[in-house]
Amino acid sequence: MNLCGYPSLRLNPDWGPCMHELLFHTSRYAETAAHWLGGQARQADFSLHGYRAQCLTPAQRFHMATLLGFPLSLEAARAVCWRVRQLARAPDLACADCAARHYRHCPRHARARAPFRGVELAPYEPFLSLAARLPLRAELRGREIEVCFRQLARWLDGPNPVIRANLQDALSFLGAHRYRLRDRKIGA
Repeated sequence: MNLCGYPSLRLNPDWGPCMHELLFHTSRYAETAAHWLGGQARQADFSLHGYRAQCLTPAQRFHMATLLGFPLSLEAARAVCWRVRQLARAPDLACADCAARHYRHCPRHARARAPFRGVELAPYEPFLSLAARLPLRAELRGREIEVCFRQLARWLDGPNPVIRANLQDALSFLGAHRYRLRDRKIGA
């Protein structure tokens, strides 16, 4: 996923119910997301009041995405709640060392899969990760990826600009590493 210019950033799907609210746009479902996140952190009083995801700077958004890359746990949920409260109180707060601070406090098993900039990914991983989350069947065969071009075109022309941008970035990442796409007929 390309977020804030870091194409190797991986978000953990366990955060699904609140990921969009925390990263991109605080919508009418914010209270539901806050209730879910507060339950995960065992903080019944947690609220997204004052937090505006659409106003985050790229560095703040990257830090939030870094926290959402850790596996869902009590410690990680509390770190996200703490960061939301911090940004709700002071939206212009810088976060140069926040990611490193939370990284030290996360469980040891989570550190091995931390989604920081230095993580090396195979060139096909961003595309296959997106394809797994979308109803888009894709298979890796050597330096080729088989995917149904019609389904891919539907997602590239779809109404969601985030999905379109992430797919385009993943495809250009594949092309830069000389991977090719091959059409796969549905049902084949």
